[in-house]
Amino acid sequence: MKKVIYLLVLCMVLGMAGCGTNQENKEPVSGNVSVETENKENDDVVQNEQIADTGSYPPCVMVDGVIYKDTGYVASMPGCGTMDGEIVSTVAGTELPSENNQSNFGSGYHYQRSSEGQLIVVIDDERIIFRDIEKDDTSIPIEVINFNAKVKEITDDGELLVTHVSTAEGFCQMNDGEYYVSAENLAEDVQVGDIVTIWSNGMIQETYPAQLGVVYRIIKTQ
Repeated sequence: MKKVIYLLVLCMVLGMAGCGTNQENKEPVSGNVSVETENKENDDVVQNEQIADTGSYPPCVMVDGVIYKDTGYVASMPGCGTMDGEIVSTVAGTELPSENNQSNFGSGYHYQRSSEGQLIVVIDDERIIFRDIEKDDTSIPIEVINFNAKVKEITDDGELLVTHVSTAEGFCQMNDGEYYVSAENLAEDVQVGDIVTIWSNGMIQETYPAQLGVVYRIIKTQ
C-alpha cells in the first residue's frame, strides 16, 4: 500500500515582526478578486442559532470580550511563534463562551491575534482561523494560501490536474510541478489551458502527481 505523507505548506518564522497586526492580502492574480463562500448568508446571526441536528453551536472562543467563530479555514501565512494567550476554561458545545479565554470546544489551546476581527487558534497542530461572530464577512481570510495554476487535464472523476505557475506573495513558495486538485469547489467551468487561482489548507499528499488536501475555492482568472 502506498504510503501517503502529508506536508504542510507553511513556514513558521519565529520572532517575526507584525505578530497580531493587520496584514495586506497578496494574491497572485492582478486586480482585486472578491471570493465569497457559498450558502453562508446567515453567518452574522449564528450567535442566535444553534445547529439544528445537534443543538450545538460551532466552535467559538471569547478573547478581549469578543466571541470568535471557527471559519473552517487553516492559516498558512507565516507569522511569529509567540502566542498571545491560552484558552483556560470551557463550556458545553450547546453554549457560547461568556468570559475571556473561554471556549465551547475545550481548554489548553493557544491562540494568536491575526488580522482585524480574526483570531488563530492552534488545534491539533493546525492554525485554525476564527472570525468575529458579529461580522458578516464570508470572504476567504488572507492567511489562506492561494496560488495560480494552469489546467492541464480534467479527469473523469471530478479532479483537475494543474501545473503550478506562482504562489501568492507572503507564503512559502510551492514547488513547481503538477498537482491533482478536487474540483468540488470550482466556481465556474474551466477548460484545459485556463489559468485558475486555488485556495487550500496547505496540505499536500506526497503522491505522484502530488494531491492537494482540502481545496476551499477555485476560480478562473484567465
